Amino acid sequence: MRTLYVYAFLFLAYAGNDPALTVKTFYSDLLKNKADGLPDSGELAKMAPHLSARLQQSIKTAQAEQARCIKKNPSEKPPWIEGSMFSTDFEGFTSFEVQAPAEAGGNRRVLPVRFTYRERGANVTWTDHVVVILEKGRWVIDDVRFKSGTLVQALAGKGC
Repeated sequence: MRTLYVYAFLFLAYAGNDPALTVKTFYSDLLKNKADGLPDSGELAKMAPHLSARLQQSIKTAQAEQARCIKKNPSEKPPWIEGSMFSTDFEGFTSFEVQAPAEAGGNRRVLPVRFTYRERGANVTWTDHVVVILEKGRWVIDDVRFKSGTLVQALAGKGC
């Protein structure tokens, strides 16, 4: 069992040194875990190695707002309770492909990610742009650009 932890640590360390691998690992985990809605504290803890401090704080602020909305209006659906948070399509995605950086310079990369959602034989495809920054010696996701706005903006924009 200890060997497994060592391999997991080494993989995360390697992923942190490659922006594309950071993005691929993060979205693979989302797909495997069928993430839906705003991550709760436990889910955020698992995602944390792949996310910047700024994005983690944005999620925590949204969690607090969501809790406030639940308390204020218990019979209403709170913001961010369902839907894909990290891609454009509300339903999420069934596959993805990380592409070569569209923007690269210094401690920042913008990687296009081509997503596909497949249901009943029909495919819907789109491309979002994942902003990755170098933070404390590791590449981490700082934001996601959608067709209209960004993840950080979406997390700040809803309330009850």
